[in-house]
Amino acid sequence: MSEINTHSKQRAFTVQEAAKYAGVAYSTVRNWIADGVLNYEELPSRGNGGKRFVRIRRSDMDAFLNSYRN
Repeated sequence: MSEINTHSKQRAFTVQEAAKYAGVAYSTVRNWIADGVLNYEELPSRGNGGKRFVRIRRSDMDAFLNSYRN
């Protein structure tokens, strides 16, 4: 199974997975989030000192990439 097929079934990405899916660096996805151009969700921490868990819906990633590329 190819990586694209694996990602096609995925509903939400970590920042690292989103970067791989988009073919960009981790820091690029973080910058898109910080700039407010890529939608994301924060999940509650699990008692780990308040570390944020960020997830990006595949539909949001696809919409962003389509608008970015056009």
